Amino acid sequence: MRQSAFTLAESIMALLISMVTVLALGQTVKIVDQVNQRALDMPTDWYLFVTELELSDRHFSLYRCQDEQHAVLYGAATKKYYELTAENGRIFLRLQHGGGYLPMLYQVQTATFKQLGRQRLEIEVKRSNGSVSYTHLRAHETTLH
Repeated sequence: MRQSAFTLAESIMALLISMVTVLALGQTVKIVDQVNQRALDMPTDWYLFVTELELSDRHFSLYRCQDEQHAVLYGAATKKYYELTAENGRIFLRLQHGGGYLPMLYQVQTATFKQLGRQRLEIEVKRSNGSVSYTHLRAHETTLH
């Protein structure tokens, strides 16, 4: 009586297919986890961005909104003008006349700045994941130099 069984080649092939399947599932889970983490980080980034602009020790006041991607702020603590700029997929704050810049928000698809009054700035940001965030920033009243 002859028993049927898998050959060595069939067993190795089944093992290879199983390994590839497990590796593919592992990579998929890893990618999904990274995407979910990024999605969770975006609200936190937004909160930190708004908080940084509203900090009392920075004491920013709105000088003017140049256009929809540039707003000029005056820092009473440093007595310098700063430009809040949206370009190249990020929003950053830079010293208006020379100096460095501070990246504040990444993964920005579009951003719009609109001056609502003397000291109010509306900021609307659409992120790369499609989420949209708004804030009405109330800047500090300051005598500008």
